[in-house]
Amino acid sequence: MAIAMAQAMAGEVAMEVAMEVALVSAMELAFSSVVCAQSDGACSGSPWTVHDVRGVCVHVKRDDLLCPIPLVSGNKARKLAAVLETSPPHSTARKPRPLLSHGGAQSNAMLALAAAARHLDVSFDYFTPTLPSFLLPMVEAADDAVADPSLELASQRSNFENALRLGMRVHVVSDPQERELEMALLARSTNADVIPQGIACAVAQRGCYQLADEISVYVSGLGFGAGDGLELIVACGTGTIAWYLAQRLEQRGSRLRLTLVPVVGNSSSAITSQWLQLLRRTSECGAMAAVDRVLKRTRIRFLCSARKVAFAAPCTRLFEVWNELRTTSDLNVDLIYGARAWDVLFERHEYFSASYASAASLHPSHPLLYYHCGGLEGNYSQLARYARKAR
Repeated sequence: MAIAMAQAMAGEVAMEVAMEVALVSAMELAFSSVVCAQSDGACSGSPWTVHDVRGVCVHVKRDDLLCPIPLVSGNKARKLAAVLETSPPHSTARKPRPLLSHGGAQSNAMLALAAAARHLDVSFDYFTPTLPSFLLPMVEAADDAVADPSLELASQRSNFENALRLGMRVHVVSDPQERELEMALLARSTNADVIPQGIACAVAQRGCYQLADEISVYVSGLGFGAGDGLELIVACGTGTIAWYLAQRLEQRGSRLRLTLVPVVGNSSSAITSQWLQLLRRTSECGAMAAVDRVLKRTRIRFLCSARKVAFAAPCTRLFEVWNELRTTSDLNVDLIYGARAWDVLFERHEYFSASYASAASLHPSHPLLYYHCGGLEGNYSQLARYARKAR
């Protein structure tokens, strides 16, 4: 028993050291792309890179490198493409309106919306149900300070602090009904555009359709025509990216298989229920029929794990997956969506089974495609949570 206890303690120490090293690395990597804007708001596409992951050839669509304005990157850049294009010189259709949204206190969507509001020169109000005690002093300090959009020390701050510095006004309301009422009243008084949690709304369609077009062009360039024999892995939270990808790929007659990995929840219904909410929110008639049609006409596969993981909660296994990818495959993913997606792939996908690894079918001409949704800006906060847990 003494030996077992000593081994356990040694493992904990090793993990703590690894996390401290990773925290420093994340400070350098997390913001390397998200603070360097490609342009003045135009969403101009992202590159592909090729990686060897446990002997499997993986082509990665690098939306983590997509950064139309500072601190708006990855899938958030796709979802906000239409919003960013309301600013000159992209559009003069109407004057941008204030933004209002809600969600968790360290949300990547929160930070992206704060940055978008700063870019559009409009206000941004954000409702959250609760704030950890260590964040409260930041709110009090922000109330007495002028918004500071400086990005020089962005990598050493959490999403929440960066959003405050960009001018976000935070409202902490724990009761859901009261929060909904206060949001509605504020939206009416300020004429704000209300953006649902995670930017799960129709405004995301334009950027997601562009993403599907880019993927289709790349697949064709690989010599696979409409995508027969290939599959694209997509980690899903609200499922917004996956829904509009599926819609657009259906329109293009694509044969590419979409393999969807639920990160919020642990079943296919975790994704399809989010799709129904998205469609009902956008007032589209026949939401259930629309979902059924896409499921029948596109090649969609849901890859779910038998091992449950609480959303965004520190998990040693996810940390190990994340660390393996960045150290052995030169693939830096986020700790919440990316790490969980690869955890499920290693567990359930046939490409990573022992029998497949020795089969002749494993060949670079049939690579696995992976959509990198970004989110690296959240790694600093998440690694700090891992470090606190280890201590």
